[in-house]
Amino acid sequence: PHPPPSSHHYKSIPPKYHSAYPLSLALESGSYGYPSSLFSVRSRDAEGWFVLRRFDVKCSPKIASACITAFRALRSPFCIALKSCFVSNRALFFLHDYLPGCATMYDLYFEKQTSLNERTLWSYLVQLLLGVRSVHGSGLAVRCLKVKRVLITRDSKLKIGGLGIVDVLEFEDRKRLEDLRREDLKDVGRVILSVGSRIEVDKATSPEMVKKAIESFGQLYSPEMCSLVIGLVGGRGESIYDVVAGLGHRIGDEVEARMDVCEGLDRCLAKEYESGRSARLLMKMNMILERPEMSVDKRWSETGDRYVLKLFRDYVFHQCDSNGEPVMDLGHVVSCMNKLDAGDLEEVCLSSRDGQAVLVVSYGDVGRCLEAAYEEMLGRSTPKGVERVNSY
Repeated sequence: PHPPPSSHHYKSIPPKYHSAYPLSLALESGSYGYPSSLFSVRSRDAEGWFVLRRFDVKCSPKIASACITAFRALRSPFCIALKSCFVSNRALFFLHDYLPGCATMYDLYFEKQTSLNERTLWSYLVQLLLGVRSVHGSGLAVRCLKVKRVLITRDSKLKIGGLGIVDVLEFEDRKRLEDLRREDLKDVGRVILSVGSRIEVDKATSPEMVKKAIESFGQLYSPEMCSLVIGLVGGRGESIYDVVAGLGHRIGDEVEARMDVCEGLDRCLAKEYESGRSARLLMKMNMILERPEMSVDKRWSETGDRYVLKLFRDYVFHQCDSNGEPVMDLGHVVSCMNKLDAGDLEEVCLSSRDGQAVLVVSYGDVGRCLEAAYEEMLGRSTPKGVERVNSY
């Protein structure tokens, strides 16, 4: 259950953040070994939602500042960006990007027991390695790879979370960067071994349980996968670049899969773009026709271009059948707007409501009338001395 609005948990949030919603309020030691609470928040300094994690520990502002300086330049599609790290109200805060709708590997494969085929597991392995490669390439170490800290989006993309947290919490416990990076590679192997065998493996896991997990893993996946994972868990001494270089064909498979997804998104975007084009035409037409403030201006009478547009609007939206009943044909509307957008040479017969005037024009003619009238309207609406930005 979430605490009431009067709870002290909300009062502990710095004033620059608002619209807080609790994601976790563990009062005991959390996954990082310190009491912490987690909120989704909005910032007064930036748009969008963020995750704000509060640790009830003492920390020097200089250490927090050094952390954000180190991680600010890191940009990777496989890592959740660290936006800020600061000390406030005698507590330590971390601000990361918020990814709604995601689940951790632990939630998906340990609690929900979701099935996992080898192709998906290869995808996870490649993504984790590329994420670690990005971090190591920035002169840093991950230090937080666990099944409970790796998020999975709806389209099976992995996001390594918690970057920078361990660096601050364990700042005094200095370790060699090379040792930390070797441990990162072991953690990649442990994460893949964990989700594949459904036995959670980390640095503290006993050798007997690791052996049991490897045996279970070997019964489910190919020798190639098993050999690589066992090598990572055992720490065979290679750098991240050596490991990635040996997975060229697997990375190619991942790129191909992502390109397929991108093409699908492009098709969806194209459909929305086409819908947007029709919407812009409708906006222009409605801005021009029957403007009451222009009714007394003889220079803006609904003749010429504007009269054609008025008749065209009736042709598109005010169709009637032989009995004088309205025809609600969305297909007719969409077809007409698409032809207008394309400047089709097809001609249409436009008649006035009293039947006294009949015009035969093409869609291209109507489009030119629309643009001419809209440009004239823009010229009238722009104050003198102000440069006008071109319309669509």
